[in-house]
Amino acid sequence: MSSRAHRALILDDDSEFRRVVVDALNERGFVTDEAANPVEGLSRIDDQNYHLLIFDISMTGSPSNRDWLDLLRDLRAEGKIDAAKIVVLSQFARIKQNTREAFRDYDVDDVVDRTAFDDEVFGDEMKKLVETLEFNPTLQVAWTHGDTEAAEVLVNLKIAGTRVRRNTPRHERLVAELDDLLCRLFWKAESILVSILPAGRGGAGVLRVQPTFHSGPGAPVVVKFGDVHDIEAENDHYDEYVKDFLAGARAASVKSRARTRLLGGICYALFGAEEFETFSAFYARETTAEIAKVIDNLFLSTCATWYVSPTPATYDLAKEYRTRLGMTAENLNTGWKDLKYAQGSETLKFTTLQSPLSVRNPISAAFKVINQSTFRCTTHGDLTGGNILVDHERNTWLIDFARTGVGHVLSDLALLDVFTRCALLGVDEATLDERLLLERALLEVKNFDSAGKPKVEDFATGNAALKKAFVTSLHIRALAAKHGWHRNQPRTDYDVATMFYALNMVRFYHLAPVQRMHGLLAAGLLAERLQL
Repeated sequence: MSSRAHRALILDDDSEFRRVVVDALNERGFVTDEAANPVEGLSRIDDQNYHLLIFDISMTGSPSNRDWLDLLRDLRAEGKIDAAKIVVLSQFARIKQNTREAFRDYDVDDVVDRTAFDDEVFGDEMKKLVETLEFNPTLQVAWTHGDTEAAEVLVNLKIAGTRVRRNTPRHERLVAELDDLLCRLFWKAESILVSILPAGRGGAGVLRVQPTFHSGPGAPVVVKFGDVHDIEAENDHYDEYVKDFLAGARAASVKSRARTRLLGGICYALFGAEEFETFSAFYARETTAEIAKVIDNLFLSTCATWYVSPTPATYDLAKEYRTRLGMTAENLNTGWKDLKYAQGSETLKFTTLQSPLSVRNPISAAFKVINQSTFRCTTHGDLTGGNILVDHERNTWLIDFARTGVGHVLSDLALLDVFTRCALLGVDEATLDERLLLERALLEVKNFDSAGKPKVEDFATGNAALKKAFVTSLHIRALAAKHGWHRNQPRTDYDVATMFYALNMVRFYHLAPVQRMHGLLAAGLLAERLQL
């Protein structure tokens, strides 16, 4: 798309005057809609992404002349017009009072006296106003594998709690809004090359973008985009927990932020990283030795500041994890029953194993009180394969701080441990029986040597992928033990964390059944161990 029109909406109950405004704007390249009353105006704003909104608060049919001003107040409070320039039209007799109120309460960009209205002057002024938006209508956007990628990356995006379905009106609208968002994030660039990066299950999208400016190519960056309220929360978490704590520690820095009506976007810069890939991609092709180096960099360098001084705390660890993961008995039962490979109620029987196995139902265990004496500190909250980036020098970088905040000190370690075993161990790389052997071998590791390392040779298997998962999991556990992040605490602390993350895998519907079953099986074995 080489050039894009600015979209405007005139909200006025005078049809003749609306037509004058529409003509003035369209002559200057706008695509202009109109609304005759607040109900129609709200519907238009809900259905479309606008760059310019014009409210005429001199309504002929309203004795109080408050209808449009009240609509403006409500829209501003709900955050529905923050991506647009706002202009108020008013009769001269009321312009002083309304101007003060509009600028004070509603953050308008301009107020125009309707009694001195000149359509030519007005059209030129509106054109200049939208040009002050950080928006590049001539940005050249190229997708690595063709323009259809723009539509594909939006499938299953979660907007206002609902997943986007292919070829629906909402899907088509978001394709246009994503293009608009990129024009805002890269408003200084002449062109961008966009590639899709693997995303987590939270309902957002992740892109790798290579911008080109007038002076030449820029450094590649990562763009996280999704529901505007979720992205705004991520921005807040970045400002509170990351910006002043991980600066200079290989944490991605926010380069720009932007929003449209429905979408929010963050552009993360990885200063010093010429090339990068996700941890998931890195894990798939590298040796355990190289993977261990990256995990060390992640916890001992990138995230180290968070873990320096954890705070002692005694509380219900189960309640924290249920809240953190949004667990309910309903969504967990829906997840595991969808698998159709385990049966039971108080106990679960895995019928597809060569030797059927029964374990305690971890869903019941998850809703018991598990008071623990442990530690709390700032944690990333979603340390999975797509949110960790690895550069060519094996440095690690973090993105996606939507769930960053204070929590259990072992949560990041436990999540990466479980994600590696269940999700990064490929569908065709291990059967459920082999995965059971892996989990049992991990449960038998009770002590670490003076160097903080268990004996990996004790796990005998001819499956290289299975051994890789075992060694990586042990390295993460040894790292926690060696550096005392749960000093003088029983193994139970780590077991509780891994049980919850393993159980949550049943809700990772994008994973294959054997991977989700792996999580349920691991959680059941841990429920047995914890005697919950």
